[in-house]
Amino acid sequence: MIKYTPKIGARYFKWTLYKNATSYKSGINYKNSSHEAYYADGESSSQTITVPLSSGDDNQKYTCDVIAGNSFGESDPYTAPEITVPENGDPSTPWAITDLQATSDANSIYLNWTAPYDTDKSGVQAPCKEYNIRVSTEAIVDIPQNPFSASYTNPNQTTNWSNAKSVESFFSEVPAIPAPTTFEIKQSLQITPPTTNETYYFSIKAKDSDKWSYISNVAGVSIGSPEIAISPIVATSELKPYIFIKNTTLGINTFSVPFKTITAEGTSKEIVYLSDLITEINNKAGENIVQTLGWWDPLNMKHAGYEIVYGTGLNTISEYKKTTTAVPPTETLIIKDMPYQISVTKNVTFEVKGIR
Repeated sequence: MIKYTPKIGARYFKWTLYKNATSYKSGINYKNSSHEAYYADGESSSQTITVPLSSGDDNQKYTCDVIAGNSFGESDPYTAPEITVPENGDPSTPWAITDLQATSDANSIYLNWTAPYDTDKSGVQAPCKEYNIRVSTEAIVDIPQNPFSASYTNPNQTTNWSNAKSVESFFSEVPAIPAPTTFEIKQSLQITPPTTNETYYFSIKAKDSDKWSYISNVAGVSIGSPEIAISPIVATSELKPYIFIKNTTLGINTFSVPFKTITAEGTSKEIVYLSDLITEINNKAGENIVQTLGWWDPLNMKHAGYEIVYGTGLNTISEYKKTTTAVPPTETLIIKDMPYQISVTKNVTFEVKGIR
């Protein structure tokens, strides 16, 4: 938008908008943006030029040539100060990648995924600009953006995405990470691992012009036979508390267990399966408060979910009603640092101890 106020005595103004100084000097009229405004004698008022712009005009420079005229003739042209159109932002956020897979052989680790969907600032489908692939010897967790309530906070939610290392800095031999391609195109990366026998967890984010996607699913792969962690049971004062909250907005608590072997507070019984965890939480509450349980199923590469149907009495579970294809909680081992989601009907603090 360009605005001019004529001096008293001018009958009219003429102005022409030019794109770039080079276009102005060569006399090329940009978008036929020539305008005239007429005034009565002695009138002084403001006139405005509004020029519609497109995404191709971002960062372009414009000049305006102005001539004043009256009954005696026209003035020499006046070139107004140059104007630069700012960069328009990209309102979209790339979709999260959900099919990251990790496999290995004797020499390498292979990552495979599908390029995510994204749009540019004009709303047209376009590939992202870059990937951030990270690795850790613990499952990678990041805090999701809650779509329902900006004020919602989850006391059990942990994140170690920021502590996980990029694959380029972690491994000795990593080729250049591929640039994102068009949505639904398969992409891959081959990594030569170190000699250390270990389980490695991978996750990936995609970025468009200025926004990162949410974390992808976590894909793990084992090289050789990892050493078993040997450490003492943590002291009672170092128990890991989990505060499960009945939340009327979401009803979902996200948590992860940081131990390979865990026991509940005040007991010596080992908690091995997800069903054991449900039982102990209900015991702590004194009633059946666990309603649903969900987690990422690495075997089938999809989310797993179960609704728990109770009979009469504490922990009399009559049915695990599945919402996705996955083995039931009675057969699902608790995995260290794996993110889980649980919904409850009553607030309760549950504590565990274990071997890290």
